[in-house]
Amino acid sequence: MSRKIREFRCASDHIEEKYVDDNVTVGFCSTCSLPNKRIISAVRCKLDPTSGDFPGATLKWIKQKEQAAKTSS
Repeated sequence: MSRKIREFRCASDHIEEKYVDDNVTVGFCSTCSLPNKRIISAVRCKLDPTSGDFPGATLKWIKQKEQAAKTSS
């Protein structure tokens, strides 16, 4: 069984990370000792606009650079 860092939330809205087995979905909060459940964490990523692989990000980057050039001159 593999272990991973997972986030858990209790009824008091305490969120904590734990290093647990994949099949662990419940535990106890280290702050208030209430039962907590595993939650799905939001993914944080940033697309590289300069590569051209992400057209939307590239167009946004170009517009920002053009606006910055206009305001600086």
